[in-house]
Amino acid sequence: QEIGRRQGNVEEQAMEMLDTWRNKHGLSASVELMCEILINANCRAEAEEVFGLNTVERVHSRMSDSDSEGFDQLLYELAVEVGVDWKELAIRMGGTRRDIEIVKMEAHTSREQAWNMLCLLHSRLGHTFKIDDVRGKVEEIRKQRYSQQLQNQIFPENLHDDKTLCGRQRELDRIV
Repeated sequence: QEIGRRQGNVEEQAMEMLDTWRNKHGLSASVELMCEILINANCRAEAEEVFGLNTVERVHSRMSDSDSEGFDQLLYELAVEVGVDWKELAIRMGGTRRDIEIVKMEAHTSREQAWNMLCLLHSRLGHTFKIDDVRGKVEEIRKQRYSQQLQNQIFPENLHDDKTLCGRQRELDRIV
């Protein structure tokens, strides 16, 4: 946090910080770790100035690889959470009926289908794809389903109304 705030040589400040870090954390404090911290703190330019472009690129590449593995694990866990709600989720997140058809042909279990749809949505939405948004939409779907189930128990005459979530699910099942 001190880098860039004080006047003076950025390299000297970074080396001073690295020395303090090493004194505090011993051998686990490396140049790569300090570089990673600077990158995460949006101080990439300072990291390049102190450690050089090659070091920054190597560290950033390693960070991206581990982020990708971690993200794949998050997507897998999310696919388990989504389960059978993947079709409704797909529609709510901008997926098309054609997307649903393709996913149904390529995967057989709801977990695989949810995984494929999440991967498709992630590739399509890019940086705007947020895990918390997906979880929020799944929660909305489930709340609506529970609400609809209660309404169906109280007012069974509305059971076949296509405006309900159950009606939308039947419509999706008919289409694909």
